[in-house]
Amino acid sequence: MGVSQSRYSNESSGPRRLLDDIRSGETLNQYIERIVQPDTAYLEKCNRTVDKLVRFLHEKLTPALRRLSSHQLRNVNVKEILKSGSLGKSTAVRNKSDIDLILFLNGIETVENLRDLMPTILRCLRELLNELVRSPNYPWARSIRYKKDSKFAICCILTTTDDYGNEDEREVDLLPAVDITHSESLRRIYDKMDSTDEDSRRYYSACLSRMQREFVQNATASAKVKDLIRLVKIWAKDRQVPIRSYFVELLVIYNQRRHPAQDFEIPDHVKEILVLLSECESMRIVFTDKYNPRNYRNTMNKDQPYLLCPANPFMNTAPSPADARIVARKAREVLPIFS
Repeated sequence: MGVSQSRYSNESSGPRRLLDDIRSGETLNQYIERIVQPDTAYLEKCNRTVDKLVRFLHEKLTPALRRLSSHQLRNVNVKEILKSGSLGKSTAVRNKSDIDLILFLNGIETVENLRDLMPTILRCLRELLNELVRSPNYPWARSIRYKKDSKFAICCILTTTDDYGNEDEREVDLLPAVDITHSESLRRIYDKMDSTDEDSRRYYSACLSRMQREFVQNATASAKVKDLIRLVKIWAKDRQVPIRSYFVELLVIYNQRRHPAQDFEIPDHVKEILVLLSECESMRIVFTDKYNPRNYRNTMNKDQPYLLCPANPFMNTAPSPADARIVARKAREVLPIFS
């Protein structure tokens, strides 16, 4: 049955302590309520920023693309802007949530066409963001700093302000995509991905983001499951555990499928997640809801940990072998708290 709430101890010191800001005698449920769960004001602030950015892109991107010299972009327009990432999947952590927007574009027929046009689209997006922070028409957008260059997205840090002059800094990723799942079967999409090289496959990732979001949303209807995801994300960030946010979501969902009770003790499932992470170097996890992974050339064929994306048989969300050793060590350091 696992450990109960009363058997969790947060009195340990040093590396065995789960999180430094857990108060003496505080249960994990109390900590989650005090620190982890995003409050209404925070979510409203995030959503206001997202809504303003989405309206700006809807208004500006299509005309900007049509002004370019490329005849291939003259008929391109914005079909939909999808809120992805932890905000879109409702697994956001208070004060720690980035903005991921998937820009589904009409007028681009294939992912291969998207790949060829991507440099021009990204330049256009960058120019629009520069206009956003320079124009007096958008006083809520104060400044922008660009992060690493990417062939697939615009990655930046956007500083905004509210009506009271309070500034907020947030990482923003804008990912152009083609909504291929509405025009092709998954089998055909996966077969195309299987026949191309690894770099070209990465252009499909954003195109499959709607399925990724729906998978997580459907599997985390329980508020407790969302809280567990948020808690593990905070632990990973606080302890510098080299795992991705999406990996945490999928690992918690995998564990929940093994123990599908809607009502469960948070410490029980934290311990189970830590056990899985302590064995990260030998992790072999797949979801077979949409595909049979053995039909495709993916990381199942490699001598490394894997937790495959349920929407993309070629996306391994697990850490690299070197990082998996770090993950396993950090998980083993805190497991004694739950013994």
